[in-house]
Amino acid sequence: MASRTSAIATVALSALAAASAVAAPREHGPVPLYQPPLDPPSDGAAASRPTVRARLSIDATGRVTRVDVTGLDPAPPGAVDAYKAAARAGFSAWRFAPAEKEGRAIASETLVAILFDRGGPPSSREAQSRYLWISSVGSGFESSRYDERARILSMGEAERRAYADRIAERAERLIPKDKRAVASDDGFQVVTDFGGPKQAEALLRNLEATYGALEKLLGARITPYPRRERIRVYVFERNAPYQALCASALGFEWSEGFYSAAGILAFHTEHPTVGRSLSVMLHETTHAFMDRHLVRPGVDLPRWLAEGFAEYIGVSDIQNERIVPGGHERKQELGAGPGEPLLWQTGSRYRSLEAKRAQEEDRALTLAEIVEAGPERFYGKEMGLYYAQGWLAVHFLRHGRPEWADSTFPRFLLYTAEGYPASDALRASYGVGPAELEAEYRRYVTSF
Repeated sequence: MASRTSAIATVALSALAAASAVAAPREHGPVPLYQPPLDPPSDGAAASRPTVRARLSIDATGRVTRVDVTGLDPAPPGAVDAYKAAARAGFSAWRFAPAEKEGRAIASETLVAILFDRGGPPSSREAQSRYLWISSVGSGFESSRYDERARILSMGEAERRAYADRIAERAERLIPKDKRAVASDDGFQVVTDFGGPKQAEALLRNLEATYGALEKLLGARITPYPRRERIRVYVFERNAPYQALCASALGFEWSEGFYSAAGILAFHTEHPTVGRSLSVMLHETTHAFMDRHLVRPGVDLPRWLAEGFAEYIGVSDIQNERIVPGGHERKQELGAGPGEPLLWQTGSRYRSLEAKRAQEEDRALTLAEIVEAGPERFYGKEMGLYYAQGWLAVHFLRHGRPEWADSTFPRFLLYTAEGYPASDALRASYGVGPAELEAEYRRYVTSF
């Protein structure tokens, strides 16, 4: 592994744009044009701000013709029906550029998960309606993924391999044989129905480049575990077969990508923007690197750190075809739309705005609450907030002081990867606990 580090680290992300060039596809799903915030029932605005999940049916003109509300989290006591009615009314006002197939507008469906809005200044509500980021994370998805990981960690080697084979077998069934392309090296085997052999090679280079960036970021402070068997990677051109794999093989839905500790990585490329596709690939590949080459076998990183670090890499800027770890230009991107470009919110902007709203509403998490959160709390009713502040906590712990990036943060990551509790690892690395860093953390978040 060490002998490969320097060679891999020099690989530019030259193929990233090609691997994710779906900004103006010949065929694409529905693209949001107008998304006014969802207003809660008048008697529930102050009491609850749940996340609503729904399946929207969209006709060939882009109008929402049916709204199936599939979940409210947390469920407002005594007001579930009222919130569902409010969600149906709100979603019915949304407008999309219709999905297209072979250049023709068609009816389609999409899955959404967003928070009800409590109201606020007209300017902030207008911004939210214009730049809302539709989440692909549905009820129970993340906790189901965590349960799947816990099962895999308890398996023996033979059982784990058989489990991986079953996932791969189902993935192969969903890849059309006439479109199937493969590229592999000693670290990955990429199977895709997107773009043929050249695209498969480009995807393989992207994965290696991401690994190289991670090795360079962590430097000599953490010696990665050597590569074992290849990670099998399935990249679907379309969202529908990817979701079918998640539902049939893993028991969860509504994700954009996943990494299984069994050694399978999968994602789809059907996104409105190039940036979103890049973010999903980087996020899931980071999970793979952490699990396979950083974390001691049998150890599980705290969820805020595992997800926060994957987000830290996933929403990083790309400059001159290279990852800039921690870069976070809070901007919009140009997305796919018939006739004109659409503004689409970047991951870093979305996370930043979520954290800012939490501060304004006096519900921001303390650093101690983040560091001490278990998976039940992390993936609970404030999952979006924990994701946003987990990302910010990682950003702070690496960039809060100049000397932290190259020595203190890698040491902290190494201790947690070896199985030490996060609070103990924090004190051993930074010399203080989360409570002593709280004031400095809040100043960092405010200035972010």
